[in-house]
Amino acid sequence: SDLFFVGTCFFPITAPSIEIFSNQSVVNFPSLKMADTGEDNRPIDERRTEVRDQLMAIQSAVSAEWEMSRPWDVDAPASDAESPAEGKFMATFPYPYMNGRLHLGHAFTLGKADFMVGYQRLKGKRTLYPFGFHATGMPIATAADKIKREMSTHGYPPFPPATDADKHDREEAHLLRVPAPPVTVKKVAPKKQPAKAATKTDPLAFTSAKAKVAQKDSAKEQWEIMRSMDVADKDLEHFADPHYWLGYFPPLAMQDVSKLGCKVDWRRSMVTTPVNPFYDSFVRWQFLKLKEKDLVRFGKRFTIWSPADNQSCMGHDRSVGENVAVQEYTLIKLEVAEPYPEVLSSLAKEGRKVYFAAATLRPETMYGQTNCWVLPDGKYGAFEINDTEVFIVSHRAGRNLAFQENSREWGKEKCLLDVTGQQLIGTLLRAPLREGEESLIYTLPMLTIDMEKGTAVVTCVPSDAPADWRTLQDLRDDEKQQAKYNVKKEWIPEDLIEIIDVPEYGTRTAEKLCNDMKIKDQHDEHKLNEAKDICYKHGFNFGTMLVGEFKGMAVKDAKPLVLQKLLDNNQAVKYAEPNGRVVSRSGDEGVAALVDQWFIPYGEPEWRALCDKALENMRCYGNDTETYNEFVAALNWLNNAWPCSRTYGLGTSFPWAPEFLVCSLSDSTLYMAYYTVAHLLHEGSLDGSTRGKANVSAQQMTPAVWDYIFCLSDDVPTDCDIAKESLELMRREFSYWYPCDCRVSGKDLIKNHLTFSLYNHTAIFPEKHWPKGVRCNGFLNLNGEKMAKSTGNFITLADAITKYSSDVTRLTLAISGDSLKVADFTDLNAFSSIDRLRKLIDVITEQSHHKVTGTETQTYADKVFLNEIAKAMNTGAKNYENANFRKVFSSGATRLWSAFDRYLLSSPEDSRNGGLLRTWCESLLILYSPVCCYTTYHLWKNVLGNETPIYDAKWPSFAEVDVSLLLATKWTDELLGLVRHKLTLDLKGKLTSDVSKVKIFLSREHPEDVVVVFRTLLEVYKKHDNVMPDLGVINKALCQQKMFSGKAGKKKLGLHMKTIKGVSERVLEEGESALSLDPQFDEAETLSSQLVYFQNALDVAEVTCEFDQ
Repeated sequence: SDLFFVGTCFFPITAPSIEIFSNQSVVNFPSLKMADTGEDNRPIDERRTEVRDQLMAIQSAVSAEWEMSRPWDVDAPASDAESPAEGKFMATFPYPYMNGRLHLGHAFTLGKADFMVGYQRLKGKRTLYPFGFHATGMPIATAADKIKREMSTHGYPPFPPATDADKHDREEAHLLRVPAPPVTVKKVAPKKQPAKAATKTDPLAFTSAKAKVAQKDSAKEQWEIMRSMDVADKDLEHFADPHYWLGYFPPLAMQDVSKLGCKVDWRRSMVTTPVNPFYDSFVRWQFLKLKEKDLVRFGKRFTIWSPADNQSCMGHDRSVGENVAVQEYTLIKLEVAEPYPEVLSSLAKEGRKVYFAAATLRPETMYGQTNCWVLPDGKYGAFEINDTEVFIVSHRAGRNLAFQENSREWGKEKCLLDVTGQQLIGTLLRAPLREGEESLIYTLPMLTIDMEKGTAVVTCVPSDAPADWRTLQDLRDDEKQQAKYNVKKEWIPEDLIEIIDVPEYGTRTAEKLCNDMKIKDQHDEHKLNEAKDICYKHGFNFGTMLVGEFKGMAVKDAKPLVLQKLLDNNQAVKYAEPNGRVVSRSGDEGVAALVDQWFIPYGEPEWRALCDKALENMRCYGNDTETYNEFVAALNWLNNAWPCSRTYGLGTSFPWAPEFLVCSLSDSTLYMAYYTVAHLLHEGSLDGSTRGKANVSAQQMTPAVWDYIFCLSDDVPTDCDIAKESLELMRREFSYWYPCDCRVSGKDLIKNHLTFSLYNHTAIFPEKHWPKGVRCNGFLNLNGEKMAKSTGNFITLADAITKYSSDVTRLTLAISGDSLKVADFTDLNAFSSIDRLRKLIDVITEQSHHKVTGTETQTYADKVFLNEIAKAMNTGAKNYENANFRKVFSSGATRLWSAFDRYLLSSPEDSRNGGLLRTWCESLLILYSPVCCYTTYHLWKNVLGNETPIYDAKWPSFAEVDVSLLLATKWTDELLGLVRHKLTLDLKGKLTSDVSKVKIFLSREHPEDVVVVFRTLLEVYKKHDNVMPDLGVINKALCQQKMFSGKAGKKKLGLHMKTIKGVSERVLEEGESALSLDPQFDEAETLSSQLVYFQNALDVAEVTCEFDQ
């Protein structure tokens, strides 16, 4: 009945706290399970539903209070003296597009901004979270036009009507219930949805991981899409007017975001386009500023174009390929030489010059052409370019060429004949930059050509293109392939032409790379792409030309000169295409067109340098290095003129060219500044139809006025009739709140919106008003799969709140992921969040009944408890500061719960410190409050009885954390874990009541293998300049120790790997001290003071200990 635990006690490594999170999702809340309900044997889903309903009741009551008190409406202080010493914090979220309801993916990002604002307010800062709505561009106008066409085709209302079964399935899937009254906003009031009462037989439908509303086919008709958003058929006619959308969806978005509990100052909200004349004036001012600096220009530029819409098709105008960009090439004109192949003979008889047009990114390598490649099974066309020239290219390329002034009629390609690649094999061509007979090369088969990339005609340069060299080797060595494609041996070049000398790789770079990397054939795609990147990068940056008139010149200097020579000699033309598939909102496939347009010259060296400086000074929250690198990549990529105009859709007209509209990615780059004064211009209306405190009209907001209030001029405009008091009020608001402290966004906007914002801020504002921070996140999956309406794996924000409650939704979003990788909102996470909040309510309510006797620590358990609270709150603060919200709960909150559990086990009930327990309760609520805003507000005010609302409470401060006490506590918990493990082993996996006594023997000597491990770790740490290397390096060093050599030694080493990993992690926080075996606290005293804790935790009658002296 007694158990004796004999062992050496060295500092244990692994943290004892409960592991809440796996890599993907919450998998277990051991200490946060539903409280034992005794005789309550209801199914767990039904009990969770009851908790959800309790949370919804709290949410409803609290939101009603906030609607009255409006705590999030915050103005700049009248003077600096009235500003809090802690400063201010302004966070923004890219205004969502108003062609539908907000979904959970929106909430995943906008919630992060709200969490940051909530935390910074607790830190004493004056905070601001404004929120606007985007309507510029094509999507709404296109959808409205579709409705017009469909009503004309199908009649009105459209056929077929929605069935009762459709409605039932949608209500079942989304769990629609009576929504809260809509936010009062001027414009069209949305229709209320029919109520669906909650019943005990329908408790949340928690058993389904997917919505039942999956459409059998993706909605192709606009009326189907509108119906899926619960728009009644009888109301569809209103949506034929694009402006109706601007009055319908923004109020719904405001309602949803408010219900989520976001701390938004709605007075500052607006909708874009001339619907709001104030915002329209702001965008016009912005573009006038750019034009003053010659940063908006007009000319022919390549752009992605929608033939159906007859205008540029930018990101928000696309249903497919939002991030696809224009890729520019040089088309090398390989003239067909006699004898003409039979398939092209008809063109020769007409006196036309026929060229194989090969797309290349490296015109400087054309000196090394040895042959041309085509895909044998590829379908090519002979496209008429002008009166005399015909290009052999893919049909996709032929279509693009027609929009680039390479056809008789712009935008209309003419294919004179169709031909397969097999029919072209053996064609003799004349290669530019090769002289005399050496210029004659043959057309050969290449089996890896992509018909959707370039022209599908590829010129071969085996010296500097790994795929070319490898394919030539394949063809030369494979007689069966030669026979299959009717290739004569004399057509295959015998050797390559050395044209570039590259340090480390020589003059045959492609051959060396293929041999070094053991690339086996032309189908070894991954290795070939890797080799190509090395070859191109090193050749361009470090290569020297060996041939031609630019011999001896650096490749990077020779490249533009060679290109210009080819163009001047009519041996090449410029060509562009989308680097991926683009489908416009109108349904047609986009092309690359060369058109006259207004463009912004992003990437110009001086401007780019300013952006680099802004990026260096901008804080990247959450994933600093990863996000920073994404911005660098975006800046490197964005080195071409960006089209910023269109002629169709919604948007602001160019001040100097009203026939053009500013595109949706160009009117959304500086508007964060507009938020600072929006409420003074039109408080209470999204469309600017009411006047704010400044009492000005949109017509009075001249460019000079915008300059003044944005501190770009200190001179009051001479022709301004706005009251000086109003001007100073607006100027004060801007100068106080700007710059924006953090822009929270999905990572997909780094490549356009966020980088554009850097460019525009650096162009217009001085450095003190450049963006201070950004927090980016990845996409959000739902139950492990991509969210998509077409599959039914989709949920709107409104439905998520109805299904789970706001606080459960917020907490689940917070713990779903912090990185730029895809996060996952799962039912399992949500259920765990419900359980967690259930325990929060129960424990706080129970602890509120304890008498507060002061917070002075008296016992060892008190000291440990207070020290752990301080450490947990410091950990929580650190993660809130870095916007790593998942870690707030996996580290900070978990530590608080563990400290509470430990304190209850360590202290008899009659000796517990009521003041400390109150401190713990308040600390826990404050830690939770930025995320679980409704529940914590209720518990703080109505249960704990605090008068100051929790959002205005101060983040608690404690005395400095006692590190030695932390180590002692961690050591104690690890020792407890070892004892518990020993109990289990001795009783063959079962804990029974047979064990009544435990005696622990502690030795002050460490086993030899432990000493060797720690000594080696210290040596490795020192050898690597006081940095702990990865486990592979550590393991290699340990295996060199005699004790850990051989099979037996490796087995012994394996027993220490958990310890080694833990020590490595501790080194990050504690430095070299983590590698010391010298005790940093009195182990005997520590264990002696924790025997009650051990006794209660192990549930035994007696625990004793004995020490070596």
